Amino acid sequence: MNDAENRSNYLTGLLIKNRWIWHLGFWLGYIAYRAWSYYSTLVDYREYLNFMLIRDLVFFVVYTYIIIFLYKLLIYKKKYALYFISGTVLSLINLLCVLKLQQYLVPGMSNMKDAYFAQSYLSNLSFTLLTFLVISFTKYFKDSFINQYYENEQKQLKMKVELDNLKAQISPHFLFNTMNNFYGLAVDKSNKLPNLMIKLSDLLRYSLYETKHDLVPVSKEIDYVKNYIELEKIRLESTLDLEFDSTVSENEDAGIAPLILMVFIENAFKHARQVLSEPIEIKIQLSLTKEKILILKVRNNFFNDGNNHGGGLGLMNVKKRLELLYPGSLHNLEIIKEEKYHTVNLRLQLNNRYREQ
Repeated sequence: MNDAENRSNYLTGLLIKNRWIWHLGFWLGYIAYRAWSYYSTLVDYREYLNFMLIRDLVFFVVYTYIIIFLYKLLIYKKKYALYFISGTVLSLINLLCVLKLQQYLVPGMSNMKDAYFAQSYLSNLSFTLLTFLVISFTKYFKDSFINQYYENEQKQLKMKVELDNLKAQISPHFLFNTMNNFYGLAVDKSNKLPNLMIKLSDLLRYSLYETKHDLVPVSKEIDYVKNYIELEKIRLESTLDLEFDSTVSENEDAGIAPLILMVFIENAFKHARQVLSEPIEIKIQLSLTKEKILILKVRNNFFNDGNNHGGGLGLMNVKKRLELLYPGSLHNLEIIKEEKYHTVNLRLQLNNRYREQ
């Protein structure tokens, strides 16, 4: 998250937690709008000043908050017609009271004729109704802003819970497969087991501590992939024909969701193990463009007996994580299943820079 986003989130939180800021902003805007009228009255029409002060400081404040009360009372209950009818009636009464007040407070206007009074009433009517609409729109905008904030918070919370559940399923899935391998080696009393356990320790350390973060540096994620590959190389040895090529810098700090690549690598080894009469062929390529687009290509051979092996729990989880973390054009996943080969092409738009969380 960059500095601009941090400032935006801070200001948004300030507006949500301190509702009085909205009211202060509204009244400061109103004062700024009326400032010239007060100035000209004070200079040229001092006899009007008391009338204007009472009208604006008493009548308009009371009128505004009655409108807000009606808004909460009627709009929240979706009684739109009743709100606009009652607001219009209130506005007409308010204008009548203001003009009557003007008759008594402005020198020389106490004998205002009925015709002039009616003319003055009609000339101010459109502005009064416009004021009612402005107050209503301001209240609507404020409520929409706050409601949108809480809706986004709920969506993010729901997404976080869902992602935490998905991440919680990843490590057991990986551990289940690895422990099955260890069991076979233990039965055979293989001398590979100690080195495999050291590699597994490194992998579990990463999966326990790094997966607590939303993002990790892509270089760390690739190191995790490399450790897993080394574990499989120790176990498979001569039966494995492996090509691994990564052009991503060892110090690359673009952020990536942890363990997002692992399922594709693990599946390649899992499916390839079903090959009986041929060497296990796996080719893995990783690259990063200048635009911070990570490209992963995984190709492996497999024994096609017409059955769908493994249930695909890990693959389903990672697809869901991709949809949540890299929605729309931020990711593209292509899985190609041929007669003897299984190919995965993944493109991820990474965050420009990882930051400690």
